[in-house]
Amino acid sequence: VEAEESDYGIYYLVNMAEEQVECLEIDPELLQFLMNDPSYVICPHCNNVWENAGAGNEDDCRHVKTDNGKPLSAECRRHYTEHRFRCQRCESIFCSECKRIPYHLGYTCEDFENAMQAFKCRWCKDPIPADNIASTGPPKDPQRLVCAKCTDKDSACLNKVHTACGHPAIWHHSMPSRKMGDCIRPECVEARKKNEEAETTSEDLCAICWVEELGEHPCLKLTCGHIFHAHCIKDKLKHRWEAGAAVSLTFLECPLCKAPIHWPAVCQPHVNDLRELKEMRADLKIRCLEQLKQIELPEEFKGVTDDEKLFDYAMHKLNFYECFKCKSFYYGGKKECDQQVEEDEEKLVLKPEELVCGGCRGSCEIHGSEQMVYKCRFCCSVASYFCFGHTHFCPECHAKPWDIVSQNNYQFIVGNLKACEGPDTCPLGVEHPPNGEEFVLGCAYCGEFVHLPSTSSEDPLPPKKEEASNE
Repeated sequence: VEAEESDYGIYYLVNMAEEQVECLEIDPELLQFLMNDPSYVICPHCNNVWENAGAGNEDDCRHVKTDNGKPLSAECRRHYTEHRFRCQRCESIFCSECKRIPYHLGYTCEDFENAMQAFKCRWCKDPIPADNIASTGPPKDPQRLVCAKCTDKDSACLNKVHTACGHPAIWHHSMPSRKMGDCIRPECVEARKKNEEAETTSEDLCAICWVEELGEHPCLKLTCGHIFHAHCIKDKLKHRWEAGAAVSLTFLECPLCKAPIHWPAVCQPHVNDLRELKEMRADLKIRCLEQLKQIELPEEFKGVTDDEKLFDYAMHKLNFYECFKCKSFYYGGKKECDQQVEEDEEKLVLKPEELVCGGCRGSCEIHGSEQMVYKCRFCCSVASYFCFGHTHFCPECHAKPWDIVSQNNYQFIVGNLKACEGPDTCPLGVEHPPNGEEFVLGCAYCGEFVHLPSTSSEDPLPPKKEEASNE
């Protein structure tokens, strides 16, 4: 029907419905006349017209309730009997007064228009589609309405309400409900304000993404007291440090106070993730303390017994990298060497596949990697066992593996390792990295332990292939 849009928007609704139901063609002037005559009812979906027989008995609709189980008020029952119709042609249920499809159950036309202005998604603040409310009636809790694009946010949130104010909680479901934080809506924060210090509210930006307000996503409250988007915290822990760069533990720190990132998680996946990160830090701490024994400490750190203070110093002075193959950490030199390189070039960042520990890098030019002899990763003995796809054990360490490594993450060390006192007293008689790193001693077929990679051009060359086969 080609005509100007009416006050009721009837032509707009008809055009939307033409794809599904063939619309009756009625002269626009006649259509406008019928719309203004209360003796006739016109379906806004298909233009079907029939005579209005008048309102029914209000008592006949006392059994009608909204989807929330609430009976209709007296005014809504009157409106229901006068203006709710079902078209026999297209079976659309509509309001004959405002022409809305479906009929707004539990509202008068005026109340429904007001409700559409008030009902918004609790997360993105977008208006809730009218069809969702019209078909179900007034919601039990308008503060918990969610639009279609925010359903994932709602499912990731605790299904709880703050008893003090009645507002729905915005805390992530990984937090225990008995320990969830207080409501952070501005009015609630202001009501319980005890001092002049500014407190975090749902209108503040997340201090990780700095893009969206805290109230737009489920949040986590860390044990340090600071609040962030849950997905921002998880992304921060997932991406860790820059690929190809030295290991940095700043991703484990609260962006605001540098305290360790931790929250009382109850969901098993999050519990496992936090446990793995804790074990990873403990493993790196053991390696750093062992490596510090190999270098000259400044005067202010000599005699220091605080392991955390020494660990912090080591992370600022030493480079550790994650092996691309076995995912364990290995020492990669002092940071001051990188600083000398970076004076003339860009920041030193390698390709991740180039970062390989000594144990994974070992290979004989003649016999390959199958005949390589490895040192036990945890002591000064020759390895006899190869386990987990990346760890070499001597018989003694192999008999007590769970005293040394984590049962959940085999690449992380959990026990204290005996330090090597140097090549003069080492049972192997060679200089090697601190216990805790993989190290290849040489090739068994070549007859001598040729340490790889070679550190001098004067190292003895391996025997030729023909000589080796004759021997």
